[in-house]
Amino acid sequence: MRHMMVFAAVAGLGLMAGTAALANREPPMPEAEAEAQGINPDYIAAQKAIDAGDYEKANSLLEKVVAAEPENSEAWSLMGYSHREMQNFDEAFRYYEKALEIDPDNRNAHEYIGEAYLEVDQPAKAEEHLDKLGLICILGCDQFDKLEEAVKMYRQNHTS
Repeated sequence: MRHMMVFAAVAGLGLMAGTAALANREPPMPEAEAEAQGINPDYIAAQKAIDAGDYEKANSLLEKVVAAEPENSEAWSLMGYSHREMQNFDEAFRYYEKALEIDPDNRNAHEYIGEAYLEVDQPAKAEEHLDKLGLICILGCDQFDKLEEAVKMYRQNHTS
């Protein structure tokens, strides 16, 4: 029984790592491989659409993903990202908040919402998410580094 629990935990981590790797904007894996790992193929197709700049298509695909998997924090975060890229900030913030409601430690959602706050000239809110990433990423992470650099650049460009 104990071995089964350990195997289930490791397998679960593997699935989470696969989804996290996809959300970190790595090249999408082939759909057959994604299905084998339990990753929704619409999620992979949405990433490809985002990479191609087709945010409308990405949103359509991501809507299917969250309908099938309403607790998929990464899909909600990616919906926020694609709406942000289309300058639909109200929608972007709504989706980022949903992602963070599901998973308060979602590094991608914290990075993306922080960047969105910079785009709407709310650097203090961006810094709140940078602080949260600092607590989540004790040993450092790309999301922290990217948001930290974005905040730094924002401050340099908005200093009187």
